[in-house]
Amino acid sequence: MEHIISEQQGARVFKVGSRDRDGHSCSGWEPNFVSFATVSVVLIDEDIFIRLNDPESKELLAEAPVTHPINICVERVIDSSRFYVLRIVDRASSRHAYVGLGFADRSASFEFMATITDNLQHSKNLNKNNVELENQDFSLKSDSKISIGSFTGNPERKPAQKQSGGFMAPPPVSKRSRRRNVQRTVSEQPQATVPVEKPAVKSDDLLSFL
Repeated sequence: MEHIISEQQGARVFKVGSRDRDGHSCSGWEPNFVSFATVSVVLIDEDIFIRLNDPESKELLAEAPVTHPINICVERVIDSSRFYVLRIVDRASSRHAYVGLGFADRSASFEFMATITDNLQHSKNLNKNNVELENQDFSLKSDSKISIGSFTGNPERKPAQKQSGGFMAPPPVSKRSRRRNVQRTVSEQPQATVPVEKPAVKSDDLLSFL
């Protein structure tokens, strides 16, 4: 199942030269501008992909699978926090190339990178847990025993025996008990209630629930 977890508009794609010993620098990329692109971070099952799409036609321009460690597929440049170098891969031929990617502001760049790192760490932890579960041995050892408790109650419960001589008459009610019952009956009679008028609801008050 494919799910877009982040999307940034107005990014720019550049051709990049060779990498220096310290890393890539974007200071000379401006003459090598290629195209604008919409950058999407896509989650497919447990795999993460970075896709560059044409802003108007939505056509896929390039795709970069995210692997661990992350700097293999997404590398920051040494002179800006808004520019990166992506390792794009062609699925059909498995050939790869490197392109420059620049965002308009730092907030878009931060969201792009934070989304990738968070989901990559989550996917790594999920795979680790799955491997640990596969390696665990849940089989019963030869010297192990399972004890099952037995039911100690009496499933056939005998009905209570009836007393001979029929039903016994209830005890006589004393005069004091009769007087208490009369007082309780009088006190439990419902009292007359006075209706309370509710304030009318105005039409303006209903607008707050819309």
